[in-house]
Amino acid sequence: MIVIKENERLYPSAYEYGAARVISRLAEIVTAHGGRVKPLHKAVISNRNNDSAPMVTVTHTSYINFILDGVYYSYSVSDNPFFPFHYSKTRIVDGKHKLNVYANELEKDWLIDPVYRGIATETEIDRAAFVLFTMLLKAPLSRTYGESKRQRVYNYSGRGYHYEYIAVPPRFEKIDF
Repeated sequence: MIVIKENERLYPSAYEYGAARVISRLAEIVTAHGGRVKPLHKAVISNRNNDSAPMVTVTHTSYINFILDGVYYSYSVSDNPFFPFHYSKTRIVDGKHKLNVYANELEKDWLIDPVYRGIATETEIDRAAFVLFTMLLKAPLSRTYGESKRQRVYNYSGRGYHYEYIAVPPRFEKIDF
């Protein structure tokens, strides 16, 4: 789910409703442990499959980026709960994190039945968010990959040219939160 403006009203499915509540609670846990969370627009969500579910204000809907103990974390859930959920975890160097990393799959131990059905209590949301938090902390760092570009190089003999693959320096992004 993409939130374009502050306090936008969304009516996600039961699973997306539960996942947004867990990820927003994860943001609170990270902040309580001394981390920084990339701020996003808040959304007011209601479970479209359950009329009795309360309207809830969430800070994150389907992804979260945060910093904790010199490590940059990025985690996202899929719109379909049967597809894999991905994370990346890289060390921060000079206020930047590396973009040339593979996304890793993370187990779905936090996705318990009440969260999936969108009827989880606050206690179950807290437990699921804490399980997700510990899983991300224990997860290994993401593997980096090297990029190269094909470049035309002239032959030493002066006749013709050939192509070589030249390594491209890794890409970094400045952390702006």
